[in-house]
Amino acid sequence: MLELENHKFEIKSAELNFKQRNYRGESIVTVQIMIEFFPSLVNDNIVSGTIEVKLDTNKVKSIKDIENNTFKGDIGNVMIAVLNNGNFEYLSKDEFEISFKEKNNRKIEFTLKLDNCILNTEATMVSLYTTSTDKKDLKDKFDLSDFYDTYIEKEMGKNKILKFFVKE
Repeated sequence: MLELENHKFEIKSAELNFKQRNYRGESIVTVQIMIEFFPSLVNDNIVSGTIEVKLDTNKVKSIKDIENNTFKGDIGNVMIAVLNNGNFEYLSKDEFEISFKEKNNRKIEFTLKLDNCILNTEATMVSLYTTSTDKKDLKDKFDLSDFYDTYIEKEMGKNKILKFFVKE
């Protein structure tokens, strides 16, 4: 359930992906969650929207590192896009708190807190992708045991993209 500015919304979908990259010799992982909420009547207006959470950290080396863990402060970005009677409204915050529970297969419950917004829901973990490392190097930076051995590899210009999918 989402409570945004004292109004409740039902969650339509929530998808979680991991992105690994190397920055100045350090492995950085972005935990990216896309949430969509159903339209609801608020003060005679039809309101719906999306929330995109990007948690950037050097402390995540596996899915287990987010389980039963809380991250807070200036840790990434939350972008809330609301469609209010056909007009878009945006809110962007860099300071927030996000707490994860234990995973259950591909699902993980989490709570997101920021100004005038509390979100309690479950996200489906889908994939991990990287543009800055090969598979051998990635295994040293991120535990792939929760992912299928088969992956997708694509080249875009000089970059190689590897995408792994979370096991059921």
